[in-house]
Amino acid sequence: MLGSVLALLAAVAVAPGVSVPVEYWFAPATEKVHPDTPRPQQPHPGRLCAALGEYEAIQLVLRAEQDVPRLRVAVLPWSPTRRLAPNCIELFEVKYVPTPADRRHACFPDPLVPLALDGQVACVDLKAGETKAVWVRLRVPEDASPGAYKLRVVVGAFGLVGGLVQETNGPFIMAPLHVTLWPFRLPRRTHARTAFGISGSYIAQQHGVKTGTPEYDELYRRYYDELLEHRVCAYSLPYGLMDSRAVPYLRDERVNAFTVSYTDEEDRMREEWSYLRALGVAHKAWIYPLDEPVNRDQYTTLKRRAAHVHTLSPGLKVCSPFFRGPDWDDKLTPFDELVGYLDIWCCNTGYYSKPEIQQLMRERQKKGEEAWWYVCCGPGHPFCNFFVNMAALQHRLLMWQMYRYDITGLLYWSTTYWNPASTKDPWEDIATVKDINPSIYGDGSLFYPGARYGIKGPVTSVRLECIRDGLEDYEYLVLARRVLDQQTVDVIVHQIAPELVRYETDPTKFEDVRRMLGEMLTAAKG
Repeated sequence: MLGSVLALLAAVAVAPGVSVPVEYWFAPATEKVHPDTPRPQQPHPGRLCAALGEYEAIQLVLRAEQDVPRLRVAVLPWSPTRRLAPNCIELFEVKYVPTPADRRHACFPDPLVPLALDGQVACVDLKAGETKAVWVRLRVPEDASPGAYKLRVVVGAFGLVGGLVQETNGPFIMAPLHVTLWPFRLPRRTHARTAFGISGSYIAQQHGVKTGTPEYDELYRRYYDELLEHRVCAYSLPYGLMDSRAVPYLRDERVNAFTVSYTDEEDRMREEWSYLRALGVAHKAWIYPLDEPVNRDQYTTLKRRAAHVHTLSPGLKVCSPFFRGPDWDDKLTPFDELVGYLDIWCCNTGYYSKPEIQQLMRERQKKGEEAWWYVCCGPGHPFCNFFVNMAALQHRLLMWQMYRYDITGLLYWSTTYWNPASTKDPWEDIATVKDINPSIYGDGSLFYPGARYGIKGPVTSVRLECIRDGLEDYEYLVLARRVLDQQTVDVIVHQIAPELVRYETDPTKFEDVRRMLGEMLTAAKG
């Protein structure tokens, strides 16, 4: 019944005496809404469930057969006595980027542009015959009161007087949005370690600043902070490791990983390592002396550098991602060559799908070494990855798969790879790795440069929001392992992510399982 109410055809005023029919419904954040998406037969029931300290989102979807300029939208409390803090709700306009090689859609939703609010009211433009999504993001404070809340989504011709909705020159839509805050809190420290790159020179180019300037330093810090707000740690801190301004980041409990730069300068490596140990943060550090070794020379260089690190900085963990075995003998694996050299085994998920590689990784974990994953320009579908033209669940479920296989870290090579050789403007061309595959969209780019919209920093994306949601789901599962029996947790995980290329694809079924998990954790807390 509720679903049918939310999908009514209602009229909103666009000018005095002129009303235009507008369809509206809710869609989950795990679904990508396209300009030609029709109203579903079974719309989302307009419900959000979240833990304390969590982000969660839903989409308000609008469609009209005539242009509707500057349509007013607000999300307000239903009751003046039972309300969330005003800054808990943020609204974003879902923008589209072209995907010409995709046979299903000429464009995909991805950038999320903050909507300018006049008080609590935002405005969006509807184009005739096109579906428009507004991303409604809930940020739950850690100290919020658990329980049920009822919000109202208001669309159309209205004003606000003292927080009360006042009809102005025509009718408006008012739809209920139900929010449940569970009584358990997600920790600020994420148990899955993360290591995502920021390509600094490209953000400088897109924002029109020079590297090495105070303007650039501030810009990089904004990108770093936005990643951190998404539970993701960038490779490099905004400041040098021994810069006093880096200390708050090094000690921030949200920062669970950062890189130490490799150098042949022995005094520098000893000095930095001694400093990090004295500061009590050495356990977060790792080093990346060489990427994806394949041939003999690369393996030889990696071994030499790893031995150098272990001698000068004992305890500093060495990582080198790999996606295949050595090229001089197809019977060898990286484990045959690198045991004793690597402390973090970071395997591409496509290579990890081989049973023998999984077994070798588990053996290293038993020795106390870390097991991480990474994705980049591969693997593609049906594996989970972060390509723009993949399903939203494929971005989120990668973290469920990590838990399923006891993987404790995720590496991603860049979030701002806007090399002008591939793309001059990611808003217009998101085929970022044309030299590898011109049909891959968004590889190495999870942000959009905000300069186009007057933003001195990053614009987030549907994919990055899904990644944060997946990392928060990981925390649900870690908590469940502590308070529920292991068999129950395994059953839940296998419902969603039984294998690397077999997983739940229905957003409704996924939400049902996630809600069931939240209710079980609530009952266990009680």
